[in-house]
Amino acid sequence: MRLKLTIILVILNLAAFYWIYVLEKQSDPREAYMQETVNILSNASGVDQIRIQVKTAQKQEERVIERTRSGWEITSPYVWPANDNAIQRILTQLQFLEKEVSIPLSEIRHSGQSLADFGLEDPSIILSYRMGGKEVALKIGAPTQLGKRVYLLPPDGDAVLVVSDELLKAITIGLADLRSDRVFDIPLFEVRSLTIEQGDQRYRFEESGDNWWLESPIRVRADNAKVDAALGQLTALRSIHIVRDLPGGENAVFAEPYMRITLGGNNRRRTLLVGAPVPEVLPGEEPQRYARLENDRASGTVFTVEQKPLERLSNSADRLRQRQFFVFDPSQVNAIEITENEKSLTLQKLEKRQADEKESWQIFRKEPGGKIVTQPADAEIIGQLLISLRTLNATAFASDAPSGQDLEQWGLAGPKTVRVTLRGASEQTLLLGTDKQSDGLYAKLSGEPFVYKVGSLILNQINSEPLTYRSRVLDQSMAGARVVGLTLTDLDGDKELLAAKLDTQKETWSTHWASLPEKEREAALDLVDELENFRVGSYADKPFGDWPAGTWRYRLTVDYFLPGSQAGATTQREFDFGPRLSANKQLAGFPANGLAFYLTQEMIDALFPLTFEQDAPVLPDTPKGIEQAEPLPLPLPEAAGEKPAPSPPAAPAATPDKQAP
Repeated sequence: MRLKLTIILVILNLAAFYWIYVLEKQSDPREAYMQETVNILSNASGVDQIRIQVKTAQKQEERVIERTRSGWEITSPYVWPANDNAIQRILTQLQFLEKEVSIPLSEIRHSGQSLADFGLEDPSIILSYRMGGKEVALKIGAPTQLGKRVYLLPPDGDAVLVVSDELLKAITIGLADLRSDRVFDIPLFEVRSLTIEQGDQRYRFEESGDNWWLESPIRVRADNAKVDAALGQLTALRSIHIVRDLPGGENAVFAEPYMRITLGGNNRRRTLLVGAPVPEVLPGEEPQRYARLENDRASGTVFTVEQKPLERLSNSADRLRQRQFFVFDPSQVNAIEITENEKSLTLQKLEKRQADEKESWQIFRKEPGGKIVTQPADAEIIGQLLISLRTLNATAFASDAPSGQDLEQWGLAGPKTVRVTLRGASEQTLLLGTDKQSDGLYAKLSGEPFVYKVGSLILNQINSEPLTYRSRVLDQSMAGARVVGLTLTDLDGDKELLAAKLDTQKETWSTHWASLPEKEREAALDLVDELENFRVGSYADKPFGDWPAGTWRYRLTVDYFLPGSQAGATTQREFDFGPRLSANKQLAGFPANGLAFYLTQEMIDALFPLTFEQDAPVLPDTPKGIEQAEPLPLPLPEAAGEKPAPSPPAAPAATPDKQAP
């Protein structure tokens, strides 16, 4: 019994496995798809020509597309690169064409019909392709009654197929969609040269290393960003329309060329000739010009391009030229010499003692007696000067070959010429001069002929006066010192405005001034912070001793404790201040070193609450002969809804017989 049951189970399992195999084989989508696919084109990569013949009642047109070394190209009805996407779509439709119904020719004849009933006797469209020297033709007939399907007669011609109309859509697109709209087939990254000819001007740009250079008519640096932007516009230039009927013929359109543009790539060049403007464009289109390629297979094809991108290339030597002409690395500069009106000043970078030490500079100059004087310089101001020199832009290119008279006229030859010499890895000298007539500022590099017009603001940072670059730290010897006492005195009346002495062992300034009003306490604390790092806003043009004594209104005496000093030992400094002149201007003086200077905004704001005294306004005396008017009594407010009380009767006037009570 058990043996029979086992045999039965084995047989049932075999049957189940068989049916599973059959069902899987029948449901394989790849096999079903291959049964529905017409194997017209097995290998699209072998096709080297596609021919589309379209015949209508009005005209007959043939389109021929051939594979060339540079890609697919339309060779009829005109020569022009083809749209690769459109060609790939045609080849894909041929390779994976799906049939829905196949009607043998024998059944068609047996039913009394012919190929003419399917539009295939004299088809309106014949699609041919050539592969391996053999040409294969497909006839496409009328659409079916079901819609979105057409009749097709394959090359073997033994049956009429009903297929999707996707192939028909792919081959009947307009010529504008079948062709590529690119003018230059050289990609941006490959371009190595650009030549622009306009009228009698010819400009040639070449890439050398990482920079672009204007090689003709003169050799100067070009602006990399601007040249790349111009090349980006050119490589993105598109042909708008192919023109077959030219007004006046091709000779008339290109008799006086507007521009000739040549791009050079890796062992290839493309030249675009731009001619006359298009008289009329379609609504919504930008102005256009006629154009054609030179020395190209498509040279005989005339097309139109937008005019605006070409206009940006006019006067290329000026538009694409590098305007930052003073080229140097600020970090490599270790000395700056400034000469102005026969006065000279040198700024020297000091060597770092440690790698992480901040950059420091000093002022080096000779006094009239020959004495050499050095002073600490402000590294931040010198850094700003170097950046301004490095980014100095030419607003115009005055001359590329100036005469001696030109240089004299522009102030670039003579004692008034400002000279800025940078020394480091190399030495460069910038000459600055002012035009005698227009007061415009001109610049020139020593050793180069080119003269540039520049903005005059750079002169605010170039000066042979040492105070322009002197360190804004007022007293270098007080570095790290702490304020332990101060007295602020109003010299007008010798009135003490603030006086304090700190016991550093028991208190801080915050606790010392805890009893002051909040506004005064904050101002006093800010003042201490500023005094412990006393910086100058800018130096005055006269020393302290040249200012009249009445200039100074306040005196601040400060006791400093220097690091490393004995306990209780202090160093005293005195500073004089004038009254506040404006919101951001107040004069100060340091008698110890004879300097006069203007305060920083932070110091001005700290001093103001401590020195400001709001006096009551003084009214002028009443002129003689004018009686002083008494103020009229104000009416009392009436309560809502109440009538005003009647006025009391006026007292009778006094008479000699009767006195008023």
